[in-house]
Amino acid sequence: MLHHPQDAEDATQEVLLKALTGLATFAERSSFRTWLYRIVVNHVLNRKRGRSEEVVTTFRAFGDALDGTPDADPPHPGGAEGPLLVAEAMIGCTSGMLLCLDREQRLAYILGEILKVSDLASFMNDKCGVIIHVTSIQSRMPLPEATTAYAAAKAALSTYSKSLSKEVGPKGVRVMRVSPGWVETEAAVALVSELAAKSGTDYEGAKQGLMNSIGGIPMGRPAKPKEIADLIAFLASPRAGWITGAEYVIDGGTLPTAW
Repeated sequence: MLHHPQDAEDATQEVLLKALTGLATFAERSSFRTWLYRIVVNHVLNRKRGRSEEVVTTFRAFGDALDGTPDADPPHPGGAEGPLLVAEAMIGCTSGMLLCLDREQRLAYILGEILKVSDLASFMNDKCGVIIHVTSIQSRMPLPEATTAYAAAKAALSTYSKSLSKEVGPKGVRVMRVSPGWVETEAAVALVSELAAKSGTDYEGAKQGLMNSIGGIPMGRPAKPKEIADLIAFLASPRAGWITGAEYVIDGGTLPTAW
């Protein structure tokens, strides 16, 4: 969680002191294990940023760094160091990936996936929580020459999300779907630039051609990433507290029909 051994040692001592001095507050409304996990979760989430978090990166930057790492000669197949080197590489990649997540995401991954804590929700939150799946309008209007597999995966995610909303709704967890159209992300900009170079046109001409290929966008442009993020932020907020199981299309009018 904290990446650096000394930071982890300090946090462990701080949590131990909190637990010992707070034993009188344990009211037995939950298991002792759950009570202790809550102390750890709250402490780690509210702790000041550690030395490794100061250089936190993005998944794109982390991927570029991995791509730029020189390939080393593989260990001898029969050598004793082989499994150790593989394990070290796995730990290093996992640690780097975790630093790309925010603290809550990192903590949920560590507890749920690495430590296999089955009652994660019981101490992460009491009768509350929000899950937002980002699907795509491609699930409704797949492009057979390019996006069939992607569209099928997004359609499956949408079905899973709806089912999950019914399962966890009684526990106070809201589940929704946000279905964007074309979003002008860094990857999209790179794609349009590549298309422009290949076709001998400028960026705006290539962008218009791409919009035409998906049937046009009535609002005349792709979405900005912040516009998608703003919708997600609203759905995750208390103002959307009675919304669950729903899908929100944000595509500038791309979908040609109501359903």
